[in-house]
Amino acid sequence: MTAVSTAILMARANGQASQQREPRIHERLEALGPDVTMYDSHVTTLANPFLEGRLPGTRGMEIAKEYVEYWLRRAGTEPAFEDEGRPSWRQPFLLGQKRTVIQAARLGAGDLDLESGKDFVLTGLGAATDVELEGELVFCGYGIEDGKDGYTSFDDATDLQGKVALVLRFEPMDQNGRSKWQERAWSPAAGLQQKLTACAKRSAKAILFVNTQGADDPRVSELFEPGGGGERATSVPVFHVSAGGAERLVHAASGGKASLDPLAAKANAGTAMAALGRVRLEADLVRERLEGENVGGVVRGRGVLSDQWVVVGAHLDHLGYGNFGSRRGAGQLHPGADDNASGVAGILMIADKYRRHIAELDASVPLRNVLFLAFSGEESGLVGSRHYVTDPIAPLPKHALMINFDMIGRMKNERLAVYGAESAKGMEQWLDPLLANCGLEIVKNPLAFGGSDHLAFVQRQVPYLFSIIADFHNDYHTPDDVAAKIDREAAIKAVLLYTEIVKAAAARPERFEWQARKPRATRSTGKASGEETKAQEPPADAAEAEANPPRRMALKVRFGIKPGDYSEESSGVLVAGVTADTPAAKGGVLEGDVIESWNGAKVGDVVDWMRKLMQHNPGDKVKVGVRRAGKPVVLTVELEAPDSGR
Repeated sequence: MTAVSTAILMARANGQASQQREPRIHERLEALGPDVTMYDSHVTTLANPFLEGRLPGTRGMEIAKEYVEYWLRRAGTEPAFEDEGRPSWRQPFLLGQKRTVIQAARLGAGDLDLESGKDFVLTGLGAATDVELEGELVFCGYGIEDGKDGYTSFDDATDLQGKVALVLRFEPMDQNGRSKWQERAWSPAAGLQQKLTACAKRSAKAILFVNTQGADDPRVSELFEPGGGGERATSVPVFHVSAGGAERLVHAASGGKASLDPLAAKANAGTAMAALGRVRLEADLVRERLEGENVGGVVRGRGVLSDQWVVVGAHLDHLGYGNFGSRRGAGQLHPGADDNASGVAGILMIADKYRRHIAELDASVPLRNVLFLAFSGEESGLVGSRHYVTDPIAPLPKHALMINFDMIGRMKNERLAVYGAESAKGMEQWLDPLLANCGLEIVKNPLAFGGSDHLAFVQRQVPYLFSIIADFHNDYHTPDDVAAKIDREAAIKAVLLYTEIVKAAAARPERFEWQARKPRATRSTGKASGEETKAQEPPADAAEAEANPPRRMALKVRFGIKPGDYSEESSGVLVAGVTADTPAAKGGVLEGDVIESWNGAKVGDVVDWMRKLMQHNPGDKVKVGVRRAGKPVVLTVELEAPDSGR
């Protein structure tokens, strides 16, 4: 065979190989078209870790607002608000929360100065306004007052007056770093709040809680964010110290005479109080009132409909590092790709498409004004949307329809829930043709509210449509809600559907007339499933429903399941998923079970079950009756405190 023949054969082989290889990501995106490409760009930007989980008050959230403003301007909308008489894209409001700002944080002993942010952080768990002190460091074991089988960390006469308490994280461990008191994870005794309270009531001047070396828990290698850890839990400064930093501090304070590992070993066996020498610290933090901003742009209407408004909204904020609202992973970044970068990406694209649409319409066609609005403070209690309805850009009776997107990026089998179709007379019939050929399976739930920003409008009797994924995923409110998992193609189908809905709503000659509804007494609502989500309790009657939208439920315990479809008519709670290392998992609850009884009492639906759950405290043991494969099974489940900061 000649060299030329060989070259020809190799070229053919290479050509065949190139034809057979899988398309690269950029090739797939290009093949899916510009809509998917643009949606992908929006979601990956808004859920990028650089934006810090879009927590109000952070630089990341400010960048996110700038991003939304940029694309609303690019879409051709006008600023929706005014600032001292000048047009503005922003509507500021107070969130009712405070931001913790660290002014000074120092910790050391002898010639040692630990490094803030690496060896320790000053948390927001204590009060610390310009505190500078030197005091005796006292090892207090795990800081547990009353543990299993009479275990206690404190002597009867323990007095920490003027002293600095050093407390280990978690609880007594075995040689594998696992709890001695519970087969999996940690018992309620490991809760941080109880430790801080126990030290503070013994008059500690400051508290250091330390990552326990060797603990079988991924958090042992992490520190809280500076100023983080959750709400203030005590009136003295609280520092979070790494295992290595604490070892060096103990060594320096004791003049090389003490080490943390043998002290921890004693604490694993019982009380292990010890004076360790003197330490010095400085703590200065301030809590500022936190301001949020809604970001909005308007496409003006015209003709006889130009005094009416359609609002197209989605919340921009998320949980930051999960120091509140996290179902798993407090202290870790929560990107919030589905919740709710997916929805914001949708309204930005709808704004662009709608503006292009009306530019091509005959100028004589009457249109309503359309406000595209990215809310802040949704995760803090719908604060931004509630502010808007108290300070709208036009009288609320002129608001014809509110459309809300929240979590449209992770549809299962392309199933999209649509709430509110019956909130206006004739709206369901008007809407049905638009839903019929959208390429998605539409799951209607006309009797449910759904726990998101449209609720503020429901309270004021503004007709609404709310869309969200019909089937929830376990990444909700966790660090795993990342952009890589977003179903771009299905989300674009929702975007195209609602583009048509917005077009039709803006031009509909008939007014959207509010229609009160009477929810079923056993109907559950909520943005998501389970006690670890924004579950909502339906009002008792229609009048109460419109005046008082569903309330958030306060839970002192964790169970650990994902309930099934709320639209089911049958009684009991279908278990659509079980979270690992939770009471439900430990107690033997399985996916597919139906919870039928609770301590012998019949369970009606999700709301009925949650009312029962609300009555419990950590450590309570509950007899849970389930139906499994058609047969009754009774399980014993020990409830735990929500996993926050242990």
